[in-house]
Amino acid sequence: MISKNSKLIFNMVITSIFAALSFVVTMYIAIPIPGTSGAGYLNLSDVFIFIIAALVNPLVGGLVGGISGMLSDVFAAGGTYVFFAPFTLMIKFIEGIVAGYLFRALTAKGKETKVNYFWKSLVSFVVGGLIMAALYMIPDYITYVFIPGEAPGGSYTFIFFDLGVNSIQGIFNAVLGSLIFVGLYKIPGLTSRFREKEL
Repeated sequence: MISKNSKLIFNMVITSIFAALSFVVTMYIAIPIPGTSGAGYLNLSDVFIFIIAALVNPLVGGLVGGISGMLSDVFAAGGTYVFFAPFTLMIKFIEGIVAGYLFRALTAKGKETKVNYFWKSLVSFVVGGLIMAALYMIPDYITYVFIPGEAPGGSYTFIFFDLGVNSIQGIFNAVLGSLIFVGLYKIPGLTSRFREKEL
């Protein structure tokens, strides 16, 4: 039987390692979105959130996303996005919580097959990603409506443009995360001793 202290240490280590990995990937890997004239990019940060939220537990997944996302906003582009840092901390945390607990709810019953787990993880991750995209409309609204001249093409136009980019980000990461997750979930001993079973 695993003690509470062992689980706490394990979760702290996982949070630290994957928050650092997610931060590095977010800072240095950007995938341009075709048709956005260079204004839209994807990163792989949400893949880490989804996999850890489902593989270990939702709280750890949320912390990985919140911490790494906040640090990315602080340090990216010389601090250009520092205003978004506290919002990102909460939004990415919520994303991990939603994706992780929804996955638990969907897998509480039924057979444990790779096909089932792929579709259930995909649904959970997509929902989490779309909630993330919707929540970013809050700081976008504050930034581009209350600060005149900040948004190219009009304030509301940019807010909905950002919603579209973030939605693509969430869905892309959900698909990739689900493909990786189903390959990891059944590896003997990977996280099974520490994975929380109860909802």
